[in-house]
Amino acid sequence: MKRIVHIITSLSGGGRERRMSQLVAAMRDSADYDTHVIVFSHNNDYLADYPAKKIHFVNKNVGKVSFVRSLMRQLKALSPDIVHLWTEINTVMLAVLLSKNRLGFKLVLGYIADGNPIRRFSYRKMSEWACRKADAIVSNSMAGLVAKKAPMEKSHVIYNGFDFARLEAKPFDENALRSELHLGKKRVVTMVARFDRAKNWDMFMSVAEKFALDEDVRFLTVGDGPMIAEYKEKAASNVVFAGRRNDVENILKITSLSLLFSNSAVHAEGVSNSIMESMAAGVPVIATRGGGTAEIISDGENGFIVEPDDVDSATRLCRELVVDNPEKRNEMGEKAVDEIKSRFLLSKMTADYVVLYDNLICR
Repeated sequence: MKRIVHIITSLSGGGRERRMSQLVAAMRDSADYDTHVIVFSHNNDYLADYPAKKIHFVNKNVGKVSFVRSLMRQLKALSPDIVHLWTEINTVMLAVLLSKNRLGFKLVLGYIADGNPIRRFSYRKMSEWACRKADAIVSNSMAGLVAKKAPMEKSHVIYNGFDFARLEAKPFDENALRSELHLGKKRVVTMVARFDRAKNWDMFMSVAEKFALDEDVRFLTVGDGPMIAEYKEKAASNVVFAGRRNDVENILKITSLSLLFSNSAVHAEGVSNSIMESMAAGVPVIATRGGGTAEIISDGENGFIVEPDDVDSATRLCRELVVDNPEKRNEMGEKAVDEIKSRFLLSKMTADYVVLYDNLICR
């Protein structure tokens, strides 16, 4: 049996953490691979049921030299055949690259997840070194590989996988949820994202304001972040702030339309989990152009792509789908589900990674 060691900063939080955890859980009973995780935080939201003896904590807060040595000792003790690296922290990459020289494992770089170029000189140089030493590089979008200038001869796109069981995993009482969020019987337009500079919340608020006189539509924000207080102060009365939630699947069941507006000046999406989850729930998405968004949304078919800051187009399309033409919205929603089922299933993601691992081991 071959051993895979995944290295990630935390087992709670965002998209890459969920993606890695889904992969590890899916391979738990593999007859060919013994899967372990090295993590630098005790928080564990995604792998709470995974065998504790296969999750190894390394303290990152002991100084860079001590941390590198500790991580290298842990890798030596596990003696992996494959190391799958999910974080681009320089000290982590240094420890992994030095260990690769000594232990001879195959290295998969799996931290590319957005369409942003690497701007800091030190990170760019470390990434270039890691790409030269890696046996395979994986991104969840082609846009990510292009932005990071990954060598294409060893690069692979493996899209995020959605588990449709998630849609039925949590108890759901529509009336109770609507009451809790003060939505009544209103039609709901939702944006699930952090309140930070990466997302274009100004655009969201501007679209919402265009509907301020429509008593039948509410704009729901799901997420928190450093800028949430600022937007609470200037939001129109038809905007509802749900904060951070662990029942996004249920919120999507009461959502007519999802939005994802990115701040193109500082951020480009990879293939967004927010978009994928909305589409899986049969909710069409209006998103801003950039990054890997066009790799999941077929404009005009299963959603719409608008230009950054194009409030007028976003408002027009929002009104068309939510107010004027619910039949078109439902048709788009059905096509969105078909897209996820054909290209973004968790089973497909897992199978693609297993093929990659098999090919690396056979070299």
